[in-house]
Amino acid sequence: MAIPLRGALTSGTAVQVTWSAFTSGSSNAGGATTTIISYHLQWDAGNSASSSWLDLQGLSPTSTALSFLRTSGITGGLTYRFRVRARNKYGYGSFSDVLTVVTALAPTAPSTVTTAQEVSNVKISWAAPTANGVSVSEYQILIRKKDGSYASTATCLGSSAAVVTNRYCYVSFLTLRSDFGLAINDVVYAKVRAYNSMGWSAYTENTSGATIKTEPSTPSTSMISGPATSAS
Repeated sequence: MAIPLRGALTSGTAVQVTWSAFTSGSSNAGGATTTIISYHLQWDAGNSASSSWLDLQGLSPTSTALSFLRTSGITGGLTYRFRVRARNKYGYGSFSDVLTVVTALAPTAPSTVTTAQEVSNVKISWAAPTANGVSVSEYQILIRKKDGSYASTATCLGSSAAVVTNRYCYVSFLTLRSDFGLAINDVVYAKVRAYNSMGWSAYTENTSGATIKTEPSTPSTSMISGPATSAS
């Protein structure tokens, strides 16, 4: 029998598997006069070190369902193994190859991203996403250039352990002006997405925040002593 498939409802709190039916009367079903009575599904309950298999569906009572969903006793990020076999009036066929399922999804997008002025820097920070079963291991932080394209900067690398833990990084106003082409009073827009072993989330971008600043210019006239100046 063909290996079952990971179902679309699998997440950090649920696991679903599906499989294909045998056509009645086909050679796979056992011949022209046979139909499938049951599909027998087993799993290892997340105990990959054990050689024991536990029945989930289709042994007693029989079942011709083509999917199975379990939402109780599921641990996010754990690996579960499944196999299925079919039964006709003559008995059970061989089990399929084993399907391995990790109960996790890619993380959600960060709910908010902010850019704020801190002295001569812009602080880019974001809210923690939902990990969905597997811890977030990386972020991607991109800043919008004057031309509308996006780029990263060395001081905001989302692969840094400190950035992953703290969920913020800094970039200088000077860098943004020279590398990103932003002008004084332009808003600093940044977008952030999260990654775990299941993939990347969507991006979240701020809609307002820090604006480009600059140091004051040199006074245009020389400084002179005021009338109240004295030796003491």
